[in-house]
Amino acid sequence: MRVVTLFLLLILGLFAKDLYYYQNHKKVVLSPVFEERGFNRSMASVAYFNTTQGHTVGVRNEVIVKLKPGFLIDTLKEYGSFKIKKNLSKRLYVLQTDSPKEAIALANALYKDHRVVYAHPNMIRRMLKR
Repeated sequence: MRVVTLFLLLILGLFAKDLYYYQNHKKVVLSPVFEERGFNRSMASVAYFNTTQGHTVGVRNEVIVKLKPGFLIDTLKEYGSFKIKKNLSKRLYVLQTDSPKEAIALANALYKDHRVVYAHPNMIRRMLKR
């Protein structure tokens, strides 16, 4: 049991550097939260993480992205497979990916693109049990 736990921690440490997003131009590192949950269809596309600020957040399989004036969302198709879930305004979109980790990776790639004002994974705060 100890060997398996040590192995899992080692593997997670190797991939942890890839789990981050940008908030107010600062990198926020995410650590996966492992907890047992009952299956809930509405929450099936949410993964939970602890942030470097000590918060627990749920990351959906969605990215909120705002484009700079003069650019169209179609110009971002080079970043892989995503679909436009919702057009919130003229240059503000909700994009859908296959998984929360893909949403984090897409948000990070879009954040660095000169055509994008901001890109952020769509997050929810941890739900409190009553």
